[in-house]
Amino acid sequence: MPRMVLLALCATFCLTGCAGLTDPYQREGTWNPEHVNDTNLAVMVDNPADLQRGRPLQISNGQTSAAAVSRFLNGKVKRLPESGVAELKPVGNGYGTSDGAITQ
Repeated sequence: MPRMVLLALCATFCLTGCAGLTDPYQREGTWNPEHVNDTNLAVMVDNPADLQRGRPLQISNGQTSAAAVSRFLNGKVKRLPESGVAELKPVGNGYGTSDGAITQ
């Protein structure tokens, strides 16, 4: 039994040096996520003044939004128009019915 324990310890110590080979962020020549959040934010911000104060909301029609929510809650969601790109078919997933309607 002590020989098996010794072999297990040796294998463990030998495999600890393999992290650089298996971890994609440790391998040489791979992309490292450094300062990506700051870079993405800088690209997304159109106007640097928006970081200090926001812009006023544009005029919206609350009745259109309320009607959409009402249709959703009553299970009468409008179908998407046919685009000709791909046909969408709802699939039952245990949360709704196979026709895409939500059940409670």
